[in-house]
Amino acid sequence: MLYIHKLSDLNPKSAEIESVPFIRSIRLGAPFPLTEQRVREYFAETLAAENDIVFMERSMQLLEPTLAKLGELLLRNNPLYEPVNICRAIQSLKPLSGFLANNIIYAKEITAFQQEFMAKAASLLNSIPSLRTSEDKSRLNSEIGAYFERVLRSKEFRFSYQDLIHEAQTIMVSDLADCFRKGYVFHVTLEEEIRKAGFADIKARIPSDKLSEVEEIEKSIRLIKEGVDQAYSLNMRMVSWAVLFLSFVKSATAG
Repeated sequence: MLYIHKLSDLNPKSAEIESVPFIRSIRLGAPFPLTEQRVREYFAETLAAENDIVFMERSMQLLEPTLAKLGELLLRNNPLYEPVNICRAIQSLKPLSGFLANNIIYAKEITAFQQEFMAKAASLLNSIPSLRTSEDKSRLNSEIGAYFERVLRSKEFRFSYQDLIHEAQTIMVSDLADCFRKGYVFHVTLEEEIRKAGFADIKARIPSDKLSEVEEIEKSIRLIKEGVDQAYSLNMRMVSWAVLFLSFVKSATAG
């Protein structure tokens, strides 16, 4: 999409703009009456995937032991480590469990919903051009509105994402993984700061067992990041789904 790049970008105006090329594509590639197969092909890239839940659940399982390992480093009071940075890492990772748990629930709901949607979408959209009475139009509008509400978690055409994984978490965990790669939890001496020593240089004085221990934590954080990224990808796909479904509705309404 050209104008919607994050979850908060979805609104009636941005969706209207984004729908224009979709409507053009639909009219050329999916003329009415639609078949279930054609609808499935169009929506394929906006659907929840099996790996979404797998990656998120793996991240959830890794969070507690990773936090425990960081807590152990902190309790040692070893001058080798930088306690402030360890605390920051713990404080950054702790809230992730709530966001991931909510996203896993959401992903499971969406997985069930999309089966229902795919089975009904073609017949629902095909019925739009033939609607005549205000009662029929009102009934179908309610049905369409219920679909948007289930996916966007809101009665308005906006995605209610605040309790799900969003940009704040993806940026945080990406930055944290990068910091760990650069020796974030190890104390940097004044001499090393003065000569602007890189972590490759600092590594030489750190015992191999301590390096390996932190490298394992770094590996876990990168795996946690994969689940966070997958959750965010799912959420953005739901935004794409909303724009695409709106485009189909508008195309059917226009005849």
